[in-house]
Amino acid sequence: MSNEPYLHTHPERGEGFVIVELTKKPKNVIEQVAQFVFGAKPEVPKFPVVLRAPAELSGKPIQIFDHLLQPLGPPILAQPEVKLELERGMYLMRVEGSTAPSRLR
Repeated sequence: MSNEPYLHTHPERGEGFVIVELTKKPKNVIEQVAQFVFGAKPEVPKFPVVLRAPAELSGKPIQIFDHLLQPLGPPILAQPEVKLELERGMYLMRVEGSTAPSRLR
């Protein structure tokens, strides 16, 4: 048996268990006060995503929608490779002017 006491300084699981909390740094005094009063909101990490389009789609606009079917900004032009940074989740991509399903990898 150990002579050292076994202390629980942090919860091992449950509500208080946090591995890492990502928050963005405040840009000005108003954001600093808001973070102090309301607490910092965690910043959602983004991941690199590569869209690969076939040659017949090159130059056509592609609209990307989030899980609520809201557009993520203006359409982008299809190229052999389009690099984006997106949050984890499900997305819908539509090639404008096309009625047939297109294969984007």
